[in-house]
Formats: sequence, C-alpha cells, structure tokens
Amino acid sequence: MDCWHVVAKSHFEYGRLMGERFQDDIQRMAKSQVTLKNVNDTPEIRKVIKGYLSICEEQYPQYVEEIRGYAEGAGIVFDQLFRLHLDTELNNLGVNETVKINGCSTCMSNSAETFLIHSEDQIPELEDSGFLVHAVIQDSSEDFTAFCCPGFLPGNTFSFNGHGLAQSLNAVFQKKVHLDKLPRRFLIRAMLLSKDIDDAIKIARNQRGVANGFNMNYLQLKGGKTNMASVEIYGTPTGNVVNRCDVTDAYYHLNNYKQIDADSISDPSSVRREKTFSSVFGDLSVRPLSLAAILEVMSSRADPEYPVYRDGKEPDYLLTCAIGLFIVKADAIELRVYKSPPSSNEHSVHRYVTPKFIDLNYYWIGNAPL
Repeated sequence: MDCWHVVAKSHFEYGRLMGERFQDDIQRMAKSQVTLKNVNDTPEIRKVIKGYLSICEEQYPQYVEEIRGYAEGAGIVFDQLFRLHLDTELNNLGVNETVKINGCSTCMSNSAETFLIHSEDQIPELEDSGFLVHAVIQDSSEDFTAFCCPGFLPGNTFSFNGHGLAQSLNAVFQKKVHLDKLPRRFLIRAMLLSKDIDDAIKIARNQRGVANGFNMNYLQLKGGKTNMASVEIYGTPTGNVVNRCDVTDAYYHLNNYKQIDADSISDPSSVRREKTFSSVFGDLSVRPLSLAAILEVMSSRADPEYPVYRDGKEPDYLLTCAIGLFIVKADAIELRVYKSPPSSNEHSVHRYVTPKFIDLNYYWIGNAPL
C-alpha cells in the first residue's frame, strides 16, 4: 500500500490538501451520506448536529478547521462532512437491541514476539477507499501516520505518531448517547497526539466527557522497553470512566466492553468472533501466542456467518478493508499493511525508527519540502 506524505502549516491546510487529493471519494461519500443512511434529516437531528458542532468548536476548534479544509478542498458543503463525523452518535440515538452494530478486531502480544494487529472492518461501500497518510502539521507540531478513509479525521483506525506510539481503535456500544458531550471522533483525534500511554489516558479523561465510548489499544517502544495497554472509555453524564489494562502476555479486544461494567449493547458478531479467538489463545501459560498463529486467526473464515476476516455478507455485513500489524523489530516498530488475508503474507511495509519515520513507498501531496 502506498503512503501519502503531506507537510502543512495548519490543520486547515492539511485538510484542504487532503480534500483536493481525494476529492472524488469525498464527494461521493458526502452525497450518499454513506454511514448515515438510516438517519433522516429532521429538525430534531439538525438541532443535535448544531449542538455537537458548538461543543467541538469550543474544545477542539483545530479539528473543526481540519474538516473545513477537507470540505473546501473537495468542493463540498462543510455541513455534509461534519455530519458524517457524528455517525456513531446519530446512528445510536434511541438505539435498541435490533439496531445493527459491529466493529473491528485487535490482538496484542507482549511475550516472545511483540506485536499489535488490527483488522479495519468497514461497510462494503468503503472497501477500496482507505489509504495511509504520513502528516506533519507545523503549527501544532503534529507528526503521525494513519490509515484513513477520505474526508474523515485520522485516528479512528490504526495509526502511530512521532513519539513512536502505535494505536488501534475499536467501537463499543453504550446504550446512552450524550447530547451535551464531545463526539467520539474528536476525542480520538486528540488522542493521536499522545506522547505515551499515560498521556493518552490524561486526554481520555476529557473534562467535558465523551458522547459515546470506545476502546483504544496501544504499543510503544520507549527507552528499550515495550509498553502495551488496552484502554476502555465509557461516557457518563458526569464525565468519562477510563480503564487501563496493561498487557504483559497476550490480549484481544473486539466490540464489547471487557473491563468496564458498562450499560452497553452486546455485539453478536463480537460474541461469535470471540469464540474463534478463544480457540487460538487457549492456555497461554503453557503455550505462548505466536505471530503465525494470530495471522491465521485474523484470516479466519471458519465461522461462515461471523468470520474474523469479513466478507461483507449478511448477517455480519462488514468487510475487512485492511489489516495493520505493528511488530517490534530491535530498535524499531514496523508497520505491515495487508489488503488480503494476512496468512497469505502479501503486505506492504512501513517503518518507524526512533525518532525518524522511514517509509519504503511514498508519494507527496502538495509540495515536498526541500
């Protein structure tokens, strides 16, 4: 997979450059409102959107400017694109047990082989739209690499930053979505700046709180030591509940809360995928988890209704667009990206060697620095 590189002076310029480059894809998604097909444009919904925009402009105006840049670059109306960033909140308003929910899979190992692997599972309409971007935003000293969908803020998939902190995001589904809290995607975008796991948790304890919870998984190579953790965030009326689970052996997280006793909706796909993972994890005290074994499970279609490597068919309905593998290699974290089942071993490689990003296959967006 090619990696696009962009150096921008501001968040708006970054968004504009990305909007110009991916104009066709962004226009298509904005026109179809691809992730909001079941949300009607009613006065009540418009009021909710206006309220969320006010909160975002108050807490993270730079990321609102990023979206404004996307919209200008792509030649679309800002409101169309901002609305898509509220997909989790708007789809879950008045949620009940019959509403379709689903998400991605993450596995972590911190033993003989140290890695974090994540499947990015999307609706089929987004199958071929994903890409990697390495961005430097000068006015906020940001440096990150992320797998992205055109027009969306980075951080919502698998990514890593200039501090050598790799992360992946899994959706979880709390029953109560808060209208007076920060939309999920904006807090996730802010956490992309984290210096380390402690800093990520500090950002997660956002004073205003988050409208809808999520799960973040982290891997960092720092001072010759590997740190790994899975962090759950649950939004409440009084603020965020944040739980950190340090990974010292092996761990996996799907789309149900594991650490927090949350008032949430159980994802049936996660229940079935968990059975597949459990068969591989087994008794880790006598059988350490190998990378080869986890590549097999991340490629698994043994359960035809709810496979781990998704095919976009009902009842599961999502499609695996890419799999990102962060693997520790001596003084580096290497990112491998798979666009087919990872057991096939067909992947592209991107490397981060502290403190410099080294990419093996890249193209510039805008003007390359001298």
